[in-house]
Amino acid sequence: RGDEYLESRDIAETALDADPESASNHNNFGIALLYDGEPEAARDSFLRALELDPQIAGALYNLAIVETYYFYDLKKGRAWFERYAELESDDPDELGAVFGVDLAVAISGTTPGQDSVEGERDAH
Repeated sequence: RGDEYLESRDIAETALDADPESASNHNNFGIALLYDGEPEAARDSFLRALELDPQIAGALYNLAIVETYYFYDLKKGRAWFERYAELESDDPDELGAVFGVDLAVAISGTTPGQDSVEGERDAH
């Protein structure tokens, strides 16, 4: 691995040039821009990915990271993360802990213990 990230921008840019209407390519280019220390441009690339595909979970997750850790906007970061949580249950960077969001609960739409409480209510 080592310095491979240094080449990531060139690779992502080549892919984006080949298919500029690909949401995945915009998302990947945004990641490369973050590695290059360009969070504003990365955010723009993630937003473009969402314009092309509103269901691209990776861009939502990456926007949560950018807003939270690069622009220190927890409110925006949480909003992006909550949109992400509607689509995915994976949380590789444990953002749920930052925002107090349990992805299992967000996906199922229930709160912990809710099923057992409802079961007890039905039994009476």
